[in-house]
Amino acid sequence: MLKAIVAAKNQNSCDAIADIVTDCGFLAVKTANTGLQVREQFTYTDYELMVLYPPLEDEFGLELVADIAKNSNVAVIIISKNEIAEEIQQKLAFCGAFVLPRPINKAMLTHAIRYVMIVREQAIKLKAANADLLQKINDLKLIDRAKCVLIEVLKLSESQAHRYIQKQAMDQRLPQTEIAKNILKTYEL
Repeated sequence: MLKAIVAAKNQNSCDAIADIVTDCGFLAVKTANTGLQVREQFTYTDYELMVLYPPLEDEFGLELVADIAKNSNVAVIIISKNEIAEEIQQKLAFCGAFVLPRPINKAMLTHAIRYVMIVREQAIKLKAANADLLQKINDLKLIDRAKCVLIEVLKLSESQAHRYIQKQAMDQRLPQTEIAKNILKTYEL
């Protein structure tokens, strides 16, 4: 179920934007008028989309976007005055917020929502791939440390140490990383 939050000072603006977001397939759409309300909502729920129409009652909203984008995978659309749209885009480029200059219409907002959701999915996939690669690098470092210990303590060659870890993993039906951890526990001081 796709969840969205719409934040604007004016409740009529919130409701109009929420209707468009709902038409885009979001089943749970919350509205808020303050940055505090938005922050509270994010403590209870993970949202896929946030549409911000600044300023809010208690803050302009750029710090809000930066805080939330840093701690979640939310796609953000900011509906801004045309005169300051470029400035806002530059300030929030690091968090991937999409700034939509006013005036807007339903078709523009619908296309922007679809676009940021596609970009969000790609970003999530890239983060996952990056995490997998980092884990593989850490696993290789662990195995290499275990090989170095085997070379130093048991006076094996690099290929013998490599083969030893592989054979132990096959014989014990464990991943090479577990064998490497056991070797390090056994031989490291």
